[in-house]
Amino acid sequence: MLPLSSTQSRPLSYRTIFDPIHGYIDFNPLCFSVIDTPEYQRLRELHQLGLSYYVFPGATHKRFEHSLGVGHLANRLARALQSKQPELEITDKHVDLVTLAGLCHDLGHGPFSHCFENFMHRARPELNFDHEKMSCQILDHLVSVNNINLTQEDLEQIKMYIVGDRKPDDPFGFLSDIVANKRNSVDVDKFDYLARDSYNIGIKNSFDFDRLMLMAAVIDNEICFPAKEAFQLYELFQTRYSLHKQVYSHKTTTAIDLMVIDMLLLADPILHISDIPRTVEGFVKMNDSILLQIEHSRIPELAPAQAIITRLRKRHLYKLAVECLVHPSTSIRMPTAPEVIEEANGVLQDSDFVLQQQFLNFSLKDKNPVDSIHFFSRREPPHPGGKFKLHARHVSLLLPAVFQETYMRIYLRHDTNRKHIAAEQAFVTLLRSAHIKSPPLSQRTPHVTPRVSPQIPQEPGQLFRNSSIPGLPELSAAQSDDYAGKSAPDMVLKGRRIELKEDCDEEDDFGGKTTKDVEGNEHHTNQHTKKSRYQLPAVSLLNAPHRSRSPSESETEDDGIAKPALFPPKAQARHVPLPIMLQKPPLPVLVKPKSEKHVKERVTKHSSELLQTGNNKGSDQTHFFFIEPLTRCLGILCLLIPSVPTLLLMCFLSLKSSLSFFVIFESHQTTFTQLPLPISFRMIRRAIPSYFTF
Repeated sequence: MLPLSSTQSRPLSYRTIFDPIHGYIDFNPLCFSVIDTPEYQRLRELHQLGLSYYVFPGATHKRFEHSLGVGHLANRLARALQSKQPELEITDKHVDLVTLAGLCHDLGHGPFSHCFENFMHRARPELNFDHEKMSCQILDHLVSVNNINLTQEDLEQIKMYIVGDRKPDDPFGFLSDIVANKRNSVDVDKFDYLARDSYNIGIKNSFDFDRLMLMAAVIDNEICFPAKEAFQLYELFQTRYSLHKQVYSHKTTTAIDLMVIDMLLLADPILHISDIPRTVEGFVKMNDSILLQIEHSRIPELAPAQAIITRLRKRHLYKLAVECLVHPSTSIRMPTAPEVIEEANGVLQDSDFVLQQQFLNFSLKDKNPVDSIHFFSRREPPHPGGKFKLHARHVSLLLPAVFQETYMRIYLRHDTNRKHIAAEQAFVTLLRSAHIKSPPLSQRTPHVTPRVSPQIPQEPGQLFRNSSIPGLPELSAAQSDDYAGKSAPDMVLKGRRIELKEDCDEEDDFGGKTTKDVEGNEHHTNQHTKKSRYQLPAVSLLNAPHRSRSPSESETEDDGIAKPALFPPKAQARHVPLPIMLQKPPLPVLVKPKSEKHVKERVTKHSSELLQTGNNKGSDQTHFFFIEPLTRCLGILCLLIPSVPTLLLMCFLSLKSSLSFFVIFESHQTTFTQLPLPISFRMIRRAIPSYFTF
């Protein structure tokens, strides 16, 4: 696997493969001795994305080409570190072992990829089936059966690279982070499948893994990256999250996965599918063709499994009844099937629905993976002790504040209107009531009351600016966006408008008598009185940016990393910045104040009125004040008789009477500034229309 520029010097025994993602790639004879085996060629019959091609027709690529791509990238990264840092003493044997680890890391996947793994966890939980462990077992079998020129020590090293383990005293431990990085999840496996899946599905991908691989360096036995590439790493995990949300965890793809799992469970007592992974010899014969084997089988006992396949062919899929997005700060747990049946009052049976829980994150559960990555400065070469960490606020202020979200879903196997309504009501009732642990008043989070509505907001904060909602206080655009971006409910129903109640009660439950709204005003209500509700659209929790901290807040916490609050503070008066002079300032208005106190009173009054009414329409607003009668006459005189003597007369009278003029204008942040301006003919002429308008 040499770069194109050096193909002339490569050994003649190397063979070249063209890949649509990486172009021309080369492998040495040792790698092809592994690739050209029946155990490895089985990957041609396994879809990379399982059953996603039923939803995304382009997702037909296989595990075979993905494994070739990972092996190529592993070789590239190892060669780059070998050439840039010769002091690491990386040998060609190290490069070959890392390359083989990339080639063989997915040998243990079963039919339909992760769908089969979920089936095994339900059918044979005692086996604790894991595709990485199975990959290591198949590798041992492949080497022994095909007489591959690898020692037992080499095999053990390759298996450590596959699972991402390292010995504590291994000076080449950083090589374990190339294929499967367990510390921060930045590895070539992710580089390849993000690019390959996006390419085949048709989703645009802006992540550039070539730049990261080119600039990577090893410091203190760890692969580090330049500090300026921190945002590119966030882009990596954001791309992964987007693919999981849009493709891998798509509601229809998940419904098809559940149908295939049910099909395998029905066929398992007859075909004993779950017993096949007990032996490597039997497992290497399994691939996605098992679906066709069951569909065309003449065994009568397979009729129920065949009925599910027929539904799949006719597109009679399981239906999603309701989906709830659960905030991580709550203590909501997934309801059980008996609880749903009891809450549905006999309408639902155990065979009518499937409960499913999914976690979407940045690959390290609820932690920020970039916090586990070390960086170095490009101003000096990599050296021991020259690595450091970067906090998210040093990279961007628009990065997520939450790194994992939980979706709780209930699917109906047989969808009828009666069962659909019963499932939705039972599921939501269980999540809202019995399974919410009341937190302390200081940690009280908003409670959600879902309702069906035909309209969904298209813009963040749109519902906050809707003054027609009963009980909704008038908020400015910035305030409403602040609430829409940072306050997250306990749970959110996808596709429905949500009523968000701020229940900051004085009692120890959610139905107290005294509540406070966002303005800090107290409202005394009883349990039968509706409280103020704030609408919030359901999109994602991982798109909420960090909010700015006030000077009174602590910059760091116990772990040394600042963590922004999830909920905004109560509405407070805006901070007025220093005046900013624009090239084309708004229309000024001439004022002769009675006194300095009079000016401050008028400005303060006008500012409060604007904040109360939410007037925030831009910088072209004109504010009108009383103008002294003498100034009126001079202005009219200048307007009617524009001459030099008239202007000189006006200036003389103004200076003699110590006339002071001020211009008061408003910026887009509702900022009021007082600036003394000289008397000019143009200003007088511009002020006259304002006076008559007033």
